Amino acid sequence: MEIMKNEILKQLATAYLSGQDYVSGADLAHQLGVSRMAVSKAIQSLTVTGIPIESTKHHGYRLTIFPDLLLEPLIAASFARKNWQAITPEAHVLSRVDSTNLAARRGADAKDPAGSVYVAEEQTAGRGRRGKNWRSAAGEGLWFSLLLKPDLLPERLAPITLFAGLCAVTALRETTGLDVQLKWPNDLVILPEGRKVGGILTEMLVEENQVAAVVVGIGINVHTLDFPEDLQAIATSLDLAFLSSGTAEQRQPLNRIELLRAVLAEWDRRWAQFLSEPLESGIDSAKVSWLNEYRALCATLGRPVEVYAANGNIWTGLAEQIAPGGDLLVRRSDGEMIQVAAGDVSVRGLLGYH
Repeated sequence: MEIMKNEILKQLATAYLSGQDYVSGADLAHQLGVSRMAVSKAIQSLTVTGIPIESTKHHGYRLTIFPDLLLEPLIAASFARKNWQAITPEAHVLSRVDSTNLAARRGADAKDPAGSVYVAEEQTAGRGRRGKNWRSAAGEGLWFSLLLKPDLLPERLAPITLFAGLCAVTALRETTGLDVQLKWPNDLVILPEGRKVGGILTEMLVEENQVAAVVVGIGINVHTLDFPEDLQAIATSLDLAFLSSGTAEQRQPLNRIELLRAVLAEWDRRWAQFLSEPLESGIDSAKVSWLNEYRALCATLGRPVEVYAANGNIWTGLAEQIAPGGDLLVRRSDGEMIQVAAGDVSVRGLLGYH
């Protein structure tokens, strides 16, 4: 029954996305090798779970809207709309998981192919950079991880967090029209307030001194309307940004599957570029084209920052540039330029958070 419901839902979603009006019950029954009564019962079961299906005599069934529900048949139908070039995403959807990055690591151990995407409605142990907890309640956001197996040395993969941020922020800007920018190294913020709307967590899986796989986790606050008191000054969601801008009533509700597809489509468009462009030595290099785009959208550059070094020292300076390998170049008050690595320090800037 579950397999049949999933196939029916996928066909209805495909029809909706392609502009087809109805799918006939007779056609569904014939394709699935079941009776029309079985199709009708499956449709009733889907509607009970909240799927908006309209049934019309002599016409058949159709989705009235594309649901904002992270379900494999819906995601598969959405992915099928694109001719993927560099990655072939295959979704593994989990209603509840410890974290999508951990799910992806388990997928790597199970030999899941590159391009596998692990999506969850809810994470119980979502993580951010430096081991911080990441709030990821059911229905509020888009939490997913992408499993990759690039044949690159670890040093060439060093800036992949920045690359992931660029893909995410470009997709969000195009999909929402909001002024989403990057806070080095791994945060997505919405200007002018600079509140955090998303984050990136990348992990390399190393075997015998070689990179076996890379897991790229992306979390985006989409529908959250109420944050805990300690986060209210520094966090936001896409829906909250629309409310504060006064444009919420003029917009269609955001669909998380559309956002997921947009981010992955951006990754697909740029991935060959990331793999082929060598990182040049020298802090003045401006030839890495995707990194130039990151720089243009990085809200950290040109702002004063506080650097919290691993040895406990705290100093201030002006964030001036991003090196080809992804490090931040900060000019101290004495004029000295310091290259700051993301893994070694915390950098405070927008709204004072780190």
